[in-house]
Amino acid sequence: MLQHFAGASVLIHPLMTGVATFQTLSELVRLMDEEIHICQELIDDSGDKLGKLLRLGDIRSMNPANSAASKNSREPGWTPFRELVIYRGSSPKAQSELYFAAMGQLKVKLARLEKLKGTIGKLSEFQSPSKVSYLVYFGEGVPERVLLRQKDEVPKFVFENAFLVQ
Repeated sequence: MLQHFAGASVLIHPLMTGVATFQTLSELVRLMDEEIHICQELIDDSGDKLGKLLRLGDIRSMNPANSAASKNSREPGWTPFRELVIYRGSSPKAQSELYFAAMGQLKVKLARLEKLKGTIGKLSEFQSPSKVSYLVYFGEGVPERVLLRQKDEVPKFVFENAFLVQ
């Protein structure tokens, strides 16, 4: 799901960690809107899949809170395997736990993105937007640091050519 965002100097991905340059504040706000939209779609999709699983199975047995007892036993359940944790047992139960976990993380990210969008929208109060560009550090798709660069600091490509006519 890599996409090139207009004005960004790099490809943007919802899980990206890296740096991107934005020439205007509206480009950065538009990216935040897209990230919020993607995050909301992922939450809705996970919720739909979880709902189907819960309708098909016994809701009590799929509740992640009930799985804590099985984590410490040798019976079917989540088991550490090197750098991973694997599941042995009922697939619908494991699937529901994965969707619950994903939705929890996505909701935290969505709340953070919405709060940051408000902050980013107010950057114009900090310095005149017409005089700066924005160099943004993203950690897992979330802006964490913004460098306000004076537009006269931004290196520009200059092409100079001289013609000699004889």
